[in-house]
Amino acid sequence: MDFLAETLGSDTEIVLHDAHMPESSIVAIRNGHISGRSVGGPLTNMALHGLSDPEYTGTKYLTSYSGKTASGKPLKLSTYFIRDESGALQGYLCINTDQSQLLHIRAMLDELIGDVKSVPDKIPFYQGENNTEAMSGTVEDLAIDSIEATIQSYGVDPERLSSEEKIEIIKKLNNSSIFLLKGTIPTVARYLKVSEPTIYRYLNKIKQD
Repeated sequence: MDFLAETLGSDTEIVLHDAHMPESSIVAIRNGHISGRSVGGPLTNMALHGLSDPEYTGTKYLTSYSGKTASGKPLKLSTYFIRDESGALQGYLCINTDQSQLLHIRAMLDELIGDVKSVPDKIPFYQGENNTEAMSGTVEDLAIDSIEATIQSYGVDPERLSSEEKIEIIKKLNNSSIFLLKGTIPTVARYLKVSEPTIYRYLNKIKQD
């Protein structure tokens, strides 16, 4: 951790996650000022998704995809999947570089050169409603990021969603592993304007189906 932090500089955050503790997965971090996170913070939405997505079985690493901090700061991300001898996922080693200054310089150069091109702020790294990795500061923020991204894809207020649509939202959230986090049920219920027992009923229906 120290070696990578000193080699890559103060604009690069190094984070070590324990995959067995999604709610407090950060066991070590260097240059945490970049994302504002610290030891004991939760997994990101992408890392949480990767715990149960068979698409990532055997994946060794992902490099150069985009993300953002809770304050919206653009990041260039790379993640190494730490596995045991059987291939089971044990954790993640993440290298997150703040690109704010570089993107500002690029914008100035593009303007001077006269051939301005838009800079994409996100690239897909998993099949989900929100393809940008969010550095959530708390477990509740992590849950809210996933919930809002899923609900927004329907384009209507939660009160206007049908029961079938709400069940579909619960199914998507369940597939993204959000219910692995303790205390998520009340947050989802609040956003969908339903009771907590209703959420449990939807989850049971999904499991039965």
